[in-house]
Amino acid sequence: MTDEEPSAEQETQATAPPAGEPNLRRYRDRASAAFYEVLDSINQVRMDRPGVSDDWIIDWLQREFEVFETEAVALAEFDAKLGAHATLLKSSKVSAAVIYAMLQSDFGTRRECLAAIDSGLRLTPPDVERIRHRHAAEARDPRVARQRRSAKIRSATLSVGSAAPYALKTNSRDLLRLLEAAATREAKMPWPVPGGPKGLMDRIRENAAVVAHFFQATFGERQSPRHRVSALAKKDIIEASFLEAWHVVSDLQRGAYSLDEIRSAFSDPVSSLFQCIAFLAEARSTVPLVRATRIDGTPPRDLLHVDLMAGIGGASLGLETAGFAPAALFEPSINARRILQDNRRVWPVIDGADVGDFLRQCDEISLPSVDLVTSGTIMMPFSPVGKERDYRRIVFEDFVRVARHFRPRALFFGVDLSMMTEANGPCRAEIEKAFDDLGYGSRWIEVKAARAGLPKMEPQFVLVAMSNPAIEKFEMPVILSPVRVSLWHAITRLGPSSLRSEHHDEDLGHWRMVLKTKLGDTLAPAFILPRGKFNLKEWEELGIDISALAEGPPTLDDLSRTFRLTRPMLASIYGFPLLWRLDAALDLERRQIDTTLSPIVAKMVGLALYPLLTGKSLNYEEALMTPLLHWPTRSELYFGPVPPPPLPRPPRIERYRPRRGTSDGS
Repeated sequence: MTDEEPSAEQETQATAPPAGEPNLRRYRDRASAAFYEVLDSINQVRMDRPGVSDDWIIDWLQREFEVFETEAVALAEFDAKLGAHATLLKSSKVSAAVIYAMLQSDFGTRRECLAAIDSGLRLTPPDVERIRHRHAAEARDPRVARQRRSAKIRSATLSVGSAAPYALKTNSRDLLRLLEAAATREAKMPWPVPGGPKGLMDRIRENAAVVAHFFQATFGERQSPRHRVSALAKKDIIEASFLEAWHVVSDLQRGAYSLDEIRSAFSDPVSSLFQCIAFLAEARSTVPLVRATRIDGTPPRDLLHVDLMAGIGGASLGLETAGFAPAALFEPSINARRILQDNRRVWPVIDGADVGDFLRQCDEISLPSVDLVTSGTIMMPFSPVGKERDYRRIVFEDFVRVARHFRPRALFFGVDLSMMTEANGPCRAEIEKAFDDLGYGSRWIEVKAARAGLPKMEPQFVLVAMSNPAIEKFEMPVILSPVRVSLWHAITRLGPSSLRSEHHDEDLGHWRMVLKTKLGDTLAPAFILPRGKFNLKEWEELGIDISALAEGPPTLDDLSRTFRLTRPMLASIYGFPLLWRLDAALDLERRQIDTTLSPIVAKMVGLALYPLLTGKSLNYEEALMTPLLHWPTRSELYFGPVPPPPLPRPPRIERYRPRRGTSDGS
């Protein structure tokens, strides 16, 4: 360390709070003690259950301690990475945040941090990040990157021979030439392959399949999921680069990129498409720009929205990570309100007999100016004018009434796929006219939510309405780095609760593999056909009966025949996170899940609206990668006062309804 660089101890003293401010040291010590108790609990579980897998430990931590997967993975890896130094860390009272930062770093960073702690220095998370960035910068150096990539290839050559790695490189170069030809072709130039644009895209998919084959022949059949790339990049940038390249090749093989998206990626300096293929082809000496998942990608909640027919919370859940805060929610179903209150006690759910009562209560509390009106329940086609008013028409008329009352700057709601059929053209025309009478221009938008992690193959449509000049500027941004979640992943990410209680925990891995063989990597088909009937045939081909829901998860024996989904599985397929609880309403109706707006769709539309409503720019893909349900977890609460104990679940929701104008909600 030079004389000009301050030590970590000097920086800690420089940032100490001035006199008169509250001293939070006791909370830090309490946080460290609680963190080490968690580690002791993990060690005790390993002793009580010899041979228990890390996957089981991770699922157990997510369920019991309500932490994100990255935190659970770090805790499960503590024994392997820092277990030998546990006595040093505990005696030095190293904080939980520092240990988390060390666990998510590479070996060189951990070694340097341990040496600093052993010498008596008190590190902070920024100190660990500075050390890690220095090591990462060294790894990104072209000479170092070339050496480490060559070492990785040589290691694979010793195991599988030289034929597969060489074929991987040569076929990657052919694929790179095809992609560059597709991106740089001028309008009047001949196509590089017969068949025009379709022939070129077919050739790219075929070549990507060959590259994927030789990649698996070189590095193994099984590869980690895509969401592990950012965590792996902190530990080994070369391993993360190969994993990112594998997923890019898989995307090309499935046809996830259109010709226009390939051209956009060619001109985008931070796009991973060309960087990853060039990395496999050894056509560049540096590693790809692996993008880490950033929690701070979420825009600040500068906007307010009203959620009419909120359902089980899909719209508001997605919008809260897109810069919107709920001003009021209305849901007539008591079961759905119980779910909203059980998951978000701070949401202003207004109990009203009907929409008129809801608007009256909003006027009584002087609701501020609203920026957006949306609905957590998708809009269904309704009866034409002149016929008897059905429930679906009443729902739409109530939505128009709320829009007329609040006069928001934007409106949107999801629509059922049957709304876009030719037979329902008059219904769409009536909706457009209703908004035109209010002074809004409207557009029907297809949201490609499958590229953002929604495990459903059916297209998702929404109607977006804004003032006529603004609606012309609205566009859904193109996702250049898609994230694909399969039906299998949506079901198995529920953790050990996917098995019945009478089964042993070690059956979980076998249960998942059996289900993987049954489902493969397919996406979920549509649940409801355009005429309102269940899509039984397509689901039966997957071995799943969707005519009814099961009370408990399927057993290993059930997987050998047709089985039924549970409510948590169904909610996961619709894009709800694992921690979104549905057990507050035991008699929740199936249709309340089938007609919900996916939070992923709501988030994508909200992020597209945010720049138009605020005038602020944002990184769309970075914000889209921010996980849903980003609220303080227990590990984050360690740095503040101990949170109060949770309130008991109310027998009646009205008893615990928060009232505005008071600080304690009483």
